[in-house]
Amino acid sequence: MTDYSAEMYDYLSTIEPTYLTDPVATGTLVVTPTTILPFDSDKAQDVHPMDSGAVIVVTKSDQSYFDIMLGWDNISASDHGIIFDFYNSTTKANGREFTFYWEHPMDGHTYVARFMDKLKSNYIHKYGVRMKINQVKLRVEGRKADA
Repeated sequence: MTDYSAEMYDYLSTIEPTYLTDPVATGTLVVTPTTILPFDSDKAQDVHPMDSGAVIVVTKSDQSYFDIMLGWDNISASDHGIIFDFYNSTTKANGREFTFYWEHPMDGHTYVARFMDKLKSNYIHKYGVRMKINQVKLRVEGRKADA
């Protein structure tokens, strides 16, 4: 019988993040998201439709990648500041430039990911000094080897 309990960890190579400039830093986005939406999986491939209706697929890489939408609702100003600094600091993620470790709170694995969207923040006045970060896309490009 075939085992269909595969997860994205099974299809990713072990790689190191590009954000590990500080030897003391963990290079990890540490604030756990409150929302994780289903992910999309894809490969670097170009699809060329032919006049006959057939397609030719040019595979640039056999490596899969996964896009995950995260959100942080009703978080403290301190947690917001951690995410905001992680995204904007030129020595950390620097927006979309550098990859970093991200621990998936549902499957327990640590992945290598990068931001793929703008970071959009809102104040939540109803709860005092609380913040919200709307959905932001992470591209999961690899995995950290399990210890």
